[in-house]
Amino acid sequence: MNTSPHTAVSVDLRVCELLGSRLCHDLISPIGAVTNGIELIEEEGGRLAADALDLAGRSARQASRLLQFYRIAFGLGGSFTGSRLAEVRDLAEGYLSGSRHRLDWPGASEQPLPSGLGKLILNMVLLACDCLPRGGRIGVATQAADGWTAAAVTAEGDVRMGEELRASLSDTADPQALTPRTVQAYFTALVAIRAGGELILAEPDAQTLRFTVAVPELLAQPGA
Repeated sequence: MNTSPHTAVSVDLRVCELLGSRLCHDLISPIGAVTNGIELIEEEGGRLAADALDLAGRSARQASRLLQFYRIAFGLGGSFTGSRLAEVRDLAEGYLSGSRHRLDWPGASEQPLPSGLGKLILNMVLLACDCLPRGGRIGVATQAADGWTAAAVTAEGDVRMGEELRASLSDTADPQALTPRTVQAYFTALVAIRAGGELILAEPDAQTLRFTVAVPELLAQPGA
C-alpha cells in the first residue's frame, strides 16, 4: 500500500468526511423537527402553538442528547483520562432515550476510566445499535484487574451485521471502501488501538453479538 504523506492525509480526510456524513444524517431529523415546529407557530399562530412548541421542545432535547453523546464518542474530549463510568452511562441512556433499544448497565461507578475507554464504550454502544435495527437489549459491563480495564458491550435480539460492517471492524480495512454506515466501526477499531487495546467481536449465538476491549490503566494521553 502507498504510505506517502499525501495518501495518509487523503485517508484521514475521507474518514473525517464520512463521520461528518454520519453525524449530519443522525442530527438532521430532530433539528428538522424543531424547524417544523417553529414554522407551524409562525403559520398557524395560536391554534397549533401548544403542539408545535411541544414538538420543537422534544426535538431540541433529542438533538442536545445526540450532540452530548457525539462530543465524547467522536470528539477530542473523550480521548483523555477522567471520564467516569456513571457519566458515560448517562450519555448512553440519553442517546438511546425514545428508541427501541434497552440499555442494561448496572453498577456504573464514579471511578475515573483509563484514557479513551469512555469513548470506546460509547462507540461500542453505537455498533450494538447498528446491529439491532429493530431494537433489543444492549448490555454493558466493565471489569478492572491487574492494571487493565476490560469493557464488553452485548447486543441481544434480532441481530444483523452485514459483511461490509464486519469487514470494517479492523484498522486494516480499506478506507476507500468505507461508507457513512461503516466508517464508525473502522473508527472504533482505531480508537481501541490508540488506547492500547484491540476491538474483538464474538458471536455466542444467533441472537447475540459481543464487542470487547481491554486497555491498560496507564497510557500516555493523545498529544502528550
